[in-house]
Amino acid sequence: MTRMIRFTVLGEPVAKGRAKTRNFVTKDGRQFTQQYTPEKTRRYEESVKWAFLEQCPGQRFEDDDALWITLHIYKSIPKSMTKRNRTRIDVGELFPGKRPDGSNILKAIEDALNRIAYRDDSQIVRFDVEQYYSETPRVEVEIQAIGKIV
Repeated sequence: MTRMIRFTVLGEPVAKGRAKTRNFVTKDGRQFTQQYTPEKTRRYEESVKWAFLEQCPGQRFEDDDALWITLHIYKSIPKSMTKRNRTRIDVGELFPGKRPDGSNILKAIEDALNRIAYRDDSQIVRFDVEQYYSETPRVEVEIQAIGKIV
């Protein structure tokens, strides 16, 4: 029974992209509309899965666990950032407020871990998301079981 999992996804955080739609016609004339996840989102979700599987082998929450997820998101410092603002970052006065936003990064990570770390992201009943600047972009993920769901 796993109670807490921690792992890190290295690289620039990526937000969950909106589903794309494409229409096509089969050889016999039938028309279909298909929705799909954008390639950038798919690649990021794969990197989240691999980071989890590599750093937390064999760990998984029970199907009835209520979960609390905490993300510490570290975004790259823009190259255009002034020295004055870099100092403000170092002392905790300046935070990232541009895209991608934390809630969409959270959604990408939640979806990537479905059926791998837990049965479904509907088990997540509490979440915290913090964003910072860093020379090393990454997302530090912590998931813990805090009770049971009904």
